[in-house]
Amino acid sequence: MCNCAAHPQRGAGEQLELQPWAARQPSFTAELQRFIAYISTPQVQCSQLLYPREDPAGPWALCVDGWTLPVDEPQPCVSYSFSMDQKDADFVDRMLQAGCEVHQFDPSRKQESGSGRLRRHRAWVDWRGSRKLSAIMDTLGHAEVHFLNMDLESAEWRVLESWAADGTLSRIQQLLVTVHLHWAGFEVPGTDAEVLRFWYSVVRRLDASGFDLLYSVGGAGDTILHHLVPGAHSTYSLSWVRTRGPG
Repeated sequence: MCNCAAHPQRGAGEQLELQPWAARQPSFTAELQRFIAYISTPQVQCSQLLYPREDPAGPWALCVDGWTLPVDEPQPCVSYSFSMDQKDADFVDRMLQAGCEVHQFDPSRKQESGSGRLRRHRAWVDWRGSRKLSAIMDTLGHAEVHFLNMDLESAEWRVLESWAADGTLSRIQQLLVTVHLHWAGFEVPGTDAEVLRFWYSVVRRLDASGFDLLYSVGGAGDTILHHLVPGAHSTYSLSWVRTRGPG
């Protein structure tokens, strides 16, 4: 029988079940090794990848198998991007080149704007209330988002947890996430080993929701939870693609 424990969850929805400990007792080293191995190992192959600036060594990739790009239909693909200070410019440009309807969210903007297939929103995503992704999608009239990019400056863990809890993950086809590992993240409590176990449980919940890891690239820094970890990275750019329905 699984010895998973329920992690406290804010708001309504299904609670996240924590994965069993990587070792017989809490261990930072064991949890770290398991987590890094998991987020560094792609699970699915794609015959046609879309890179930033057509660079096969780029910091991210999306799978466009089955897509005819650029899309030129009455209802094109829908893309969302959440990032501060326009750090998502390459992603937005590629989505526009692909013919998608693109929504760019950045609360640092002075004003909202829109032209053609690009709309810029002075807004952000959270795991609570009207700022939840499901509420944003409903407001914009989107039942589904085909390509979603987010760099939430360490809020990604609670946001992903909430999407698993309320079913929002089922409305996303591909997910590009920058994860930040130098500290635990907003409202993520516990010892370092507990935090790593929580992170691992969140990414495994993506797997249970029908996603497979497509692409993984390490970013700047080599500290995780303030520990120097040679060979690891403080940030990772992770691309997930939906390959099946929730398990």
